[in-house]
Parts: sequence; structure tokens; C-alpha cells
Amino acid sequence: MTTSDSADRINLFHRMHLHPDWTQEQLGQAVGRSKSWVYKWQKRLESVSAGDDGALHEIVQGQSHARKHPPERLDRWVVVRTQASLRRAQQSMQQQVSRAQATLEQKCWHFSNRRFACEADARAALERDLKGKPVWLEVQHDLVAHAQYAGKGRLRKDSSLTSHQWQVATAVTVRSRAIVLPRPTTTESFNKKQRRSPFRNRQK
Repeated sequence: MTTSDSADRINLFHRMHLHPDWTQEQLGQAVGRSKSWVYKWQKRLESVSAGDDGALHEIVQGQSHARKHPPERLDRWVVVRTQASLRRAQQSMQQQVSRAQATLEQKCWHFSNRRFACEADARAALERDLKGKPVWLEVQHDLVAHAQYAGKGRLRKDSSLTSHQWQVATAVTVRSRAIVLPRPTTTESFNKKQRRSPFRNRQK
């Protein structure tokens, strides 16, 4: 900023107070500046009271009472998923689901071959075995009672019922609603240079 700039701003300030009814065009002619220049500095100088030399000095020197430190720069990470990356993510998720389902089905098959002395034992054992099961896998089960008769060998008509043994029949299904697959990000608003995954976009 030159000395003439500072002088013109001070001159404008005094003429604003001496001639409050003057238009911006008249003020511009008086200080030898354009109308747009007067508009810019008139807005700033209006906040300065007559006799407040300190505030006038700050405004004239191009300073302000606003924040003196630049705003903190924020980093934004934007991940752009293309259709190809979406397909790869879906395939990876499907493979993970299939492996987990096969493992649980094998575990349930072995469990279904077990017999329990009472219904409560069967339910408790099933609950223990299913602990830690993925939330997107569901196990449907039915309790099957097997009658136990006295004596050994071939069942006779006069054999008496002594007790029951319990078996759990299971079936594993996938809860598709519990599986969250990534969705493609709309890239129409990004230019070709920005279509990278990931990329950093700094706010300025």
C-alpha cells in the first residue's frame, strides 16, 4: 500500500462526515477515485466513529477487527467407488458369506447327530454352539423326540416306554438384509483429475 492510498482513504473518511448526503459518485470525484473504490472503502469506514483515530488507522492500513489468524485447514478424504470396485467388493463379500455358511452348516450337521437326555439340555447346547455366529447367518431348528424303550434288540409289542432322547434338526440360512454392501459413489460432480480412490481435497 502506498502513502497516496492511505491519504485517499483518510480523505474519504473526512468527506463522508463533512458531506453525509453526498453520493458515492460525488465522493469519488472529490478524492479522485472510482465509484467502486468508494463503495468498497465506504463500507469499511462506516464502522469508524469520528475521533477514533486508532480504529481509523487500522482500517486505513487495510487491517480489520476480524480474526487475524487464517482458518484451520480441514482435510477431507473422499473415496470414489467405481462400478468395477463395487463388483469386486460384492464378490469378496459373497465369498466370505459362502465360507461362513459352509463352516456353520458343517458344525450344525455334527450337532444334529447328537442326542440329549432332555429338551432343556438340547436347547442349552445349541445356544452354546451358536455363540459368536455371524449376525447375517440364521439357524432354524426343530427339536425331535426319540422314544426309548426297555430291553435290548428288536422292539416288541409289549416293550414299555422308559424315556426320550432329544435331537436338534437344524437349517442354516442367510439373512440378506443384514449384509451391507458398499454402494457406488456418484462421480458426475468430479472431474477426471479428481476421480481417484482415495484422494485428498483440501478446503481453502
